[in-house]
Amino acid sequence: MTPVEAATGVNVEYLHQWLGSGLSGLTAEHYATLVEESAGYHAAALGPILPALVSLALALAGAGLAWTLYSGTDPQEHTARLGAIQRLLVHNYYQDEYQVWLATGVALPFARVADKFDQGIVDGVVNGVSSASLFSGRRVRKLQSGVVSNYAFLLTLGLVVLLLVVGLYGGWF
Repeated sequence: MTPVEAATGVNVEYLHQWLGSGLSGLTAEHYATLVEESAGYHAAALGPILPALVSLALALAGAGLAWTLYSGTDPQEHTARLGAIQRLLVHNYYQDEYQVWLATGVALPFARVADKFDQGIVDGVVNGVSSASLFSGRRVRKLQSGVVSNYAFLLTLGLVVLLLVVGLYGGWF
């Protein structure tokens, strides 16, 4: 017996079967079949009609209640009777205050830390790579004069140095 079944008396074994059936079984049709077979619950056949009717009834009841309460000449007398709930509703559930606290108390310090990391570490690495590239480019630029005889000399010099290094480490000499 699952804790949900012990607390509510409702058999929810169909959820284990539905979730354990893999990706192919995770469809609404498979779920409806399992609910009807395992739990004996046949209300799934109503489809979206019942939730739509409940939603429409609640909306119409709220509109009717508001019209009844506030269609008179002085609607303030009804809101004054709400007490502490009136303050909560007037302040829009304190959403503005919560969002300001979230922005200034949580997001702003995090953004400052992220900015310090970005400017100190990330920009430092990028600027270091850029500086190394510019430094080596300035040094290599001096080698590129456009004179072909200089290029032939450097090519020959490089080959001789390479042969000497290989010869010394390879045991030729």
